[in-house]
Amino acid sequence: MSLESDLEFYEKIKQDLLGTAPGQWALIHNGELVDVYPSYQAAYDTAAAQFGSAQVLIKEILAEEKVERI
Repeated sequence: MSLESDLEFYEKIKQDLLGTAPGQWALIHNGELVDVYPSYQAAYDTAAAQFGSAQVLIKEILAEEKVERI
């Protein structure tokens, strides 16, 4: 699956995640929620251990996306 597909899946489950795990980090791989983690590092470590260099999506569960300017 593509990153776009994983993002679409995240958008479908976002409201449920906001109700159960706001501010945590979702790990998504191949259109499936692997789990939710308290930190980016915890999600990353799991992704690296389970999927190696395969593409995954690690997304902070927020009602509004943060916009960063450089």
